[in-house]
Amino acid sequence: NWWVGDTDLGVKPQGGAGEDGQLPYIGENGNWWIGDTDLGVQAEGDDSDVTFIVIAIAGATLCAMIMIFALFGGIRRRSWWFF
Repeated sequence: NWWVGDTDLGVKPQGGAGEDGQLPYIGENGNWWIGDTDLGVQAEGDDSDVTFIVIAIAGATLCAMIMIFALFGGIRRRSWWFF
Protein backbone atom coordinates (compact mmCIF):
# COMPACT_ATOMS: atom_id res chain seq x y z
CA ASN A 1 0.00 0.00 0.00
CA TRP A 2 0.90 3.65 -0.36
CA TRP A 3 1.91 5.29 2.92
CA VAL A 4 2.19 8.95 3.98
CA GLY A 5 4.25 9.15 7.13
CA ASP A 6 2.69 6.64 9.52
CA THR A 7 -0.66 6.53 7.68
CA ASP A 8 -1.54 3.61 5.44
CA LEU A 9 -3.68 5.07 2.64
CA GLY A 10 -5.06 1.63 1.82
CA VAL A 11 -4.29 2.08 -1.88
CA LYS A 12 -2.23 -0.56 -3.64
CA PRO A 13 0.24 0.67 -6.26
CA GLN A 14 -0.81 -0.20 -9.79
CA GLY A 15 1.30 -1.54 -12.63
CA GLY A 16 4.25 -3.84 -12.72
CA ALA A 17 7.64 -3.42 -11.20
CA GLY A 18 9.53 -0.57 -12.79
CA GLU A 19 13.16 0.36 -13.07
CA ASP A 20 14.95 1.87 -10.12
CA GLY A 21 14.64 5.63 -10.28
CA GLN A 22 17.26 8.29 -9.68
CA LEU A 23 17.42 10.09 -6.38
CA PRO A 24 17.52 13.87 -6.31
CA TYR A 25 20.68 15.44 -4.92
CA ILE A 26 22.15 18.88 -4.30
CA GLY A 27 24.72 19.82 -6.92
CA GLU A 28 27.86 21.90 -6.51
CA ASN A 29 25.93 25.00 -7.58
CA GLY A 30 23.44 24.56 -4.69
CA ASN A 31 20.54 23.51 -6.95
CA TRP A 32 18.54 20.27 -6.89
CA TRP A 33 19.59 17.78 -9.57
CA ILE A 34 18.13 14.49 -10.84
CA GLY A 35 20.66 12.52 -12.81
CA ASP A 36 22.37 14.98 -15.14
CA THR A 37 19.47 17.48 -15.08
CA ASP A 38 19.76 20.71 -13.10
CA LEU A 39 16.22 21.48 -11.91
CA GLY A 40 17.12 25.15 -11.37
CA VAL A 41 15.70 25.10 -7.83
CA GLN A 42 17.86 26.27 -4.94
CA ALA A 43 18.24 23.63 -2.25
CA GLU A 44 18.41 26.23 0.49
CA GLY A 45 16.39 29.39 0.88
CA ASP A 46 17.92 32.82 1.25
CA ASP A 47 18.49 34.47 4.62
CA SER A 48 16.06 37.36 4.10
CA ASP A 49 13.40 35.93 6.45
CA VAL A 50 15.97 35.25 9.15
CA THR A 51 17.38 38.76 8.82
CA PHE A 52 13.91 40.27 9.20
CA ILE A 53 13.20 38.20 12.32
CA VAL A 54 16.53 39.16 13.94
CA ILE A 55 15.91 42.86 13.24
CA ALA A 56 12.34 42.62 14.60
CA ILE A 57 13.53 40.94 17.81
CA ALA A 58 16.31 43.50 18.27
CA GLY A 59 13.83 46.34 17.74
CA ALA A 60 11.33 44.88 20.21
CA THR A 61 14.09 44.41 22.78
CA LEU A 62 15.23 48.00 22.36
CA CYS A 63 11.66 49.28 22.77
CA ALA A 64 11.21 47.19 25.93
CA MET A 65 14.47 48.55 27.38
CA ILE A 66 13.43 52.14 26.65
CA MET A 67 10.08 51.55 28.35
CA ILE A 68 11.73 50.00 31.41
CA PHE A 69 14.16 52.90 31.76
CA ALA A 70 11.33 55.39 31.23
CA LEU A 71 9.19 53.74 33.90
CA PHE A 72 11.90 53.06 36.45
CA GLY A 73 14.37 55.84 35.69
CA GLY A 74 13.69 57.50 39.06
CA ILE A 75 15.14 54.51 40.90
CA ARG A 76 18.66 55.73 40.07
CA ARG A 77 18.33 58.41 42.77
CA ARG A 78 18.08 55.79 45.49
CA SER A 79 21.25 54.65 47.22
CA TRP A 80 20.76 50.95 46.42
CA TRP A 81 21.05 51.48 42.67
CA PHE A 82 24.33 49.88 41.57
CA PHE A 83 24.85 51.53 38.18
